[in-house]
Parts: sequence; C-alpha cells; structure tokens
Amino acid sequence: MRMMLCVLINFLLLTISCLAQEDIIHSDVPLWGYDEESVWPKHFYEEDSFGCAHALRPGDWRFVEPETEERDGYDSWYRLANYGAFHCFLLATQSREQGNLNQGNVKHSYLIDLGVTEQSGLQLGLWALQLGARPGSDYLLMTSQVDGNTISQFQVLQVHCPEPNIRTGPNMDILVTRYCAINSKAELLTLAQEMAKLPPRGTLTYSDPIVGSE
Repeated sequence: MRMMLCVLINFLLLTISCLAQEDIIHSDVPLWGYDEESVWPKHFYEEDSFGCAHALRPGDWRFVEPETEERDGYDSWYRLANYGAFHCFLLATQSREQGNLNQGNVKHSYLIDLGVTEQSGLQLGLWALQLGARPGSDYLLMTSQVDGNTISQFQVLQVHCPEPNIRTGPNMDILVTRYCAINSKAELLTLAQEMAKLPPRGTLTYSDPIVGSE
C-alpha cells in the first residue's frame, strides 16, 4: 500500500510539473557569445584585481507563478552562480526544491541585455537568460526595473510561440515534446518585445547567497 501511495504521489508531482510548463524557447546553437557587448557577466580589470562583473546578484533565485483561471500556481528555484575569475559564465541549475539545487544539471549560461522596452509608460530593461551551450540553448525572457542597481528581481514573460516556430514530437503520454524554435537574435528580440506587452507569467526573485560561496 505504501509503495502504491509513493507511485501515486510521484505521478501527481510529475503531472503538475509537466502541466506547469509553457513553451520552451530553444535555439539549435547559442545565439550570443562571450565577447558581445550585450552579454553578462563581463570581464573587468583593475590595478590590483580582475574577475567577472554581473548585472544580477549571483545566488539562489525563486520563481513564482501565481494561480490564475487558466493555470495552477507554480514555483521553482534557480541557482545562478559565478563560474570563476578567468572565464565569465553563469552556472545555472533549476529544481522544484531549493535543497536539491546541488544535484541539478548545470548549464553554462549568459544573461543577455536586449535593450529597453516600455510598458504602461514605464521603461523596463528587457533580458534573456541564455541557458546551456550544447545542443543549443534555452531562453527565459524577462524584464526588470531600470535603476542602475544590480538586479535582484525579474518579471518572467509569457511565451506565445509564433505558429511557424512550433516544434512537437510524437505522443509520449504525459511528457511534453513541444517547444518554440527560435534561431536568430532578431526573432528572439521580436518575441521578447511582443511578450513584454502582456502581463508577466511570474517573478524571479533573488533569495539567498549560495552556501559556502565567497
């Protein structure tokens, strides 16, 4: 009986996780490289130090998607860690539980500055989190306040994929195969600008420094 209950609980958790997913944006190869002006983190060199400067606060971030008429509420965790001083990357992991972030699949990632957009007369920074390098990258579209400070909260945008960009595989029971294929910077920027006109999907908020990090 206990084994049957565990199977049922795992099934329900997996179902909820699958249902919570919107279209994943994916490119066949990464769209941005390290030496581009819009890419963070960036190298810095001073008289007595060097390293990687960040536009966001490295650490653990909580994603919260509020409950709406169309979908149940959903939350998860991202760890956005600094890779090192010589090679500037974000090391990104994701998990439903903060305590499991150490066990997640690490993706070498960049935060991409897509410029500024306007919403209800307010200027917002437009961003993409480029996750992973091979095979290709996934993207999270976001906005932030424009105040010159290190970012500690993003609004995560919805993804309504243009029909010609939708890819889907065979029926795999409750598993999701559909994704949004975006393979140029121009396409991604256009999609981000359009999604910024809609109510955000949720918030991604800095929570904690990484335990054991300096």
